Amino acid sequence: MEYSDLYKQTGMHCRFSPDGRYLSLAFQHRLVIRNAETIAVVEAFHTPYKAAPYINDVQWAPTSDLVLTLCLAENKVNVWSVEDKEWRFELQDEIAGIKAVRWAPDGRHLLVWSDFELRLTIWSLVSDQKVYIQYPRLTGKGVDFHPDGKLMAVAQRKDYRDYIGIYEAESWSLIKVRTRRHVLPRRRAATNRM
Repeated sequence: MEYSDLYKQTGMHCRFSPDGRYLSLAFQHRLVIRNAETIAVVEAFHTPYKAAPYINDVQWAPTSDLVLTLCLAENKVNVWSVEDKEWRFELQDEIAGIKAVRWAPDGRHLLVWSDFELRLTIWSLVSDQKVYIQYPRLTGKGVDFHPDGKLMAVAQRKDYRDYIGIYEAESWSLIKVRTRRHVLPRRRAATNRM
C-alpha cells in the first residue's frame, strides 16, 4: 500500500469536489486545489483575509468549477474559479454580518445568513442581483431545495410565529406560505399524595 506525502492544512478544511476531480486544502490564508488522482497542485489562491482564523469554511459548488472560502472575522466570502484563474467574486456584509454560507443547487447563487437570524441574502454570481429574505430560522439548516432545484423552502419567523416560505428558485420570489399552529399539551394538575 502506498501513501502520499503529508500536506499542511488548517481548520480541517479538506474537501473533495462533487465530481471527485479536485481536492481543496486550506492552509492559513491560502487555498490549494490539487488533482485528486495525482495530488499535483492545480491552483493556489491567496485569500485577501487579514484576520485569523483566515478561512472558516470551504465549500465546492455543485458544478465543481467554483469553490468558496468564508472568513467570519471579516464578514467576507470569496469565490474562486478552478478553470478561469483570473475570475474571482467577493462579497462582504459589514452591516448585518455573515454567520453561514451555502451554495444554491444551480452553482451560480450563494445563500448567506446574517448574524442574529436577521436575513438571508441570495447573491447572484452572474449579475448584481441580491434578494433578501427576512428572519430566517435555524441558520444554515432551515433551508432545503426540491430535488429538481426549482423550489426552495425556508423556515422563517414573523410576528412571533414560525412558518415555511416556499420560493421559486429562479426569481427567488415567494409563492406560498405555510403556517402551523403549535398547540402545547395541557399540564396536569399536581396532586399531593401522601
